[in-house]
Amino acid sequence: MDEFYPGVTPIFRTSTVIAQLNAVVAGAGIGVIPFFMAHAEKDLIPVLPEQTIERAYWLQVNPDSRQIARVRITIDFIVDQIRSTEDLFMTIPDR
Repeated sequence: MDEFYPGVTPIFRTSTVIAQLNAVVAGAGIGVIPFFMAHAEKDLIPVLPEQTIERAYWLQVNPDSRQIARVRITIDFIVDQIRSTEDLFMTIPDR
């Protein structure tokens, strides 16, 4: 919240974005929800659509396992899925 409104003290805090999403969907207030999660929640309404935060997501893989065929195939699948649905990650949902 400090990135949007410095000094505002939230009344609900969580260490996971899933818990935050569930709280917002349940009507607890507003939250900072990733676009890709907001697309699936048709009742969410963007409050400050002009303000965004960019985050990176990392796929953590044991270096020794990375060359195993099934692991490499899984990594490639995840990356391909994200690239093919980039609009879910980069655009605000239409309401």
